[in-house]
Amino acid sequence: MEIEEIQRRYFEYTLHEIPYGVLYSQNGATSEECIKLLDELKNYELLCARLKINRMKLIEKCRFYYNAYKDYLYVCEEYSDFSDYLDHVKITDN
Repeated sequence: MEIEEIQRRYFEYTLHEIPYGVLYSQNGATSEECIKLLDELKNYELLCARLKINRMKLIEKCRFYYNAYKDYLYVCEEYSDFSDYLDHVKITDN
């Protein structure tokens, strides 16, 4: 398995619990881990560009949810869950 495929599968894994949250390793991500994921995503985007592989749909989706989840964690007491937060602030990944 090539490095791009390993990274792609990991980024897909981090989102498989959406709309309930973003994963980091086997747990829900912290705000600091969301920042790490965003940094890792930048490196992945560069790798894809070098390999001439178009993964922009996944990259944009990850960027959207990592940022939204990071922001949610600062105000999570005001919402029942991440899905509720997304509904109330009218955030969508479209």
